[in-house]
Amino acid sequence: MMAFGLVLSVAACERLPRAAEPGTPGSVPGESLATTNTLPAEWGRLVSVTHPEWASQTSLLWFEDDRGVVRVASYDHLSRRFRTWVSVVRRTDGASHE
Repeated sequence: MMAFGLVLSVAACERLPRAAEPGTPGSVPGESLATTNTLPAEWGRLVSVTHPEWASQTSLLWFEDDRGVVRVASYDHLSRRFRTWVSVVRRTDGASHE
């Protein structure tokens, strides 16, 4: 009976998308880094560095450019590289865009 439940639960699983589709409620768009050892100067100034509890070997670097666009780059201390996916938060005038 336990084996049947395991087979049934595996058959019911569906792989989640790697990234949310743009415009999906709750999703944060992003962009890919061309290299994992440098960050573009166009991102503006570094405004914060945080260390998430759920990833002790990771630092999140928060940048803001002149237009108010915020980018969050994830640095892995073990590999000494930035991860290739960067979250991008564009600010709006406050109107709903959903």
